[in-house]
This record gives sequence, structure tokens and C-alpha cells, in this order.
Amino acid sequence: MGTFERSVEDSMPRYRYRCATDGPFDLHFAMGSAPTSVECETCCGRSTRVYSLGGMLTSDPVGERILDLHAQSQSAPGVVHTTAGAAQPSTRRYADPRHRMLPTP
Repeated sequence: MGTFERSVEDSMPRYRYRCATDGPFDLHFAMGSAPTSVECETCCGRSTRVYSLGGMLTSDPVGERILDLHAQSQSAPGVVHTTAGAAQPSTRRYADPRHRMLPTP
């Protein structure tokens, strides 16, 4: 399986523009620096920015469930059996009995 590499362009927001001749296209700009109009790369005509809800229109049901559970846990946390800082005593288990004879740190 290959490694996932993100380019700088992938980490920047994508803005949609519409050309009267060639239709919609997307460009990447730094957050808050997208101009209201750009030159179309195909016909060199003026293209205006299209404002939309973008990712707000579609939502991930799993993400919504996680957010709901988080909000619910803020007001009604579940039963807690131990405190956050309490560590359980660890028992050392050795696969090889000779390991018990080694010095401990």
C-alpha cells in the first residue's frame, strides 16, 4: 500500500468560480485571500466567485453521531469506575521464565 502525500494545494481551501463562456471551475487560495473575480484559464474572460455552503450541505452521519455523543457526554457523563490519574498496578508477565532472573531497572 502506498503512502499518502498531501500537496500544499490540498491543504488550501478550494474556491469555485463561474465563467459565462466555459462554466464553473475551482481554484485554490489561502484562507481569506480568494479574490471576487479571476481570469478564466480557458478563454481569459472575467469569472466571478460563486458563494455556496460547500461542505455544509452534505454531512457525514458518523461524524454527526460522534459530535452528538460528545455533546451528550458533556451534560451527562457515564459511570466512572476510576479516577483519571489512578494507574492500575501492573503485573509483569514473562514469556520466558529466564527473564525473571534479569536485573530490573
